Amino acid sequence: MRLGMRHSLVCMTVVCAILLASAAASANRIRVSNQNIRIAWRTLTFRTELFTVTCEVTLEGTFHSATFPKTAGLLLGYITRAISRNETCANGRVWMLNGTEREEGFTLGNTLPWHFVYEGFSGTLPFFTSIRVGIIGMAYRIAAAGERCLYRSTPTEPQLLFMNREGGRTEEERSIPAEEESRLCPGRVEISGFGTLSVLGTVTNISFTLI
Repeated sequence: MRLGMRHSLVCMTVVCAILLASAAASANRIRVSNQNIRIAWRTLTFRTELFTVTCEVTLEGTFHSATFPKTAGLLLGYITRAISRNETCANGRVWMLNGTEREEGFTLGNTLPWHFVYEGFSGTLPFFTSIRVGIIGMAYRIAAAGERCLYRSTPTEPQLLFMNREGGRTEEERSIPAEEESRLCPGRVEISGFGTLSVLGTVTNISFTLI
């Protein structure tokens, strides 16, 4: 009797595993709960071998579509607004190149919109934990330790952003190269921090679903 029950449990486990694998294989698209997004960090850290600066930063943008295939390199949308609140910065200053921020009386150039592309997912399908997004063209100036340095992400070295499946949380990482303004500027900067991912103009979390 016990042997029969054990055999049944094993069979059920195998069947469940097969069904989950089949569901993951057939689900080749991801749905985003809202296409208009706001990403906000109370503290975003910009770290190099020479300095570490922290600032409050906000990015806003849109997904082109409410659903998209899991295709690496696929253009998902644009970042159309980027703000660094310099009054919140510690150990230096950070300016986003958005065409409105001013440095010592001069308005900096505009590099928006920045593209963001699908890079993959974290976790195991169908229960992935987050999607990985690469931001291309993200550009900002940092003033710290007596230097002023320009950094910009590129198609070959995009800024990496993790967007949690259940929403409400994002994480930035991966270093990006400097565009030379001073021989003393560190060659790379790494951004890190946990932020919130919400529907633009609300506090409603953005979430992602496998379909």
